[in-house]
Amino acid sequence: MEPIDQILNRRTNPAVLILDRNDRLLYFNREAQAFLQRSSGTPPQAATEDPVVPGEIIDLCQGLKASPPAKTDRFNLIRKNPGGLFCAKAHFLKPAGNSKQPDHIIVVIQPVVQSHVDLKKVREGYGLTRREGEVLKLICGGCTNKEISDQLYISEFTTRDHLKNIMRKMGVTSRNKIIAMIV
Repeated sequence: MEPIDQILNRRTNPAVLILDRNDRLLYFNREAQAFLQRSSGTPPQAATEDPVVPGEIIDLCQGLKASPPAKTDRFNLIRKNPGGLFCAKAHFLKPAGNSKQPDHIIVVIQPVVQSHVDLKKVREGYGLTRREGEVLKLICGGCTNKEISDQLYISEFTTRDHLKNIMRKMGVTSRNKIIAMIV
């Protein structure tokens, strides 16, 4: 097994954002600032004001606010070129005092590190076919159904069928949940 210090040295700090219920950015750490600057194409030396929160993050927060009251978190994958695939998780922050409705949302953004996923073990563990394993690999790479069908030389209908079979076998209802289970 790999020594813990080597594992920790490879680990990156997550980007952290805190927004109010009106999607205004209240706080961000250095990693979030770098992510937001890359998202907007702003060079680091030109960052004189607060970065703009990308639409994907706003959509994630709005989806969380629209969720049933028992649902306290939501996640989504964000694909940035260059930069790869990121997992963004939004959570309500517990309010202070007697307020029952959360007034802040924290968003944690981390890169999806595909090298840590043993897709062969995942495929065998869920009883996926070889072709479903190929589709799964491309899903983990952030590919759309069109991109998967182009790379595997199959129709988009066949891609959707493979995706449905993967979700059924894994017991999930979205491609984001597929990735969350194996990453």
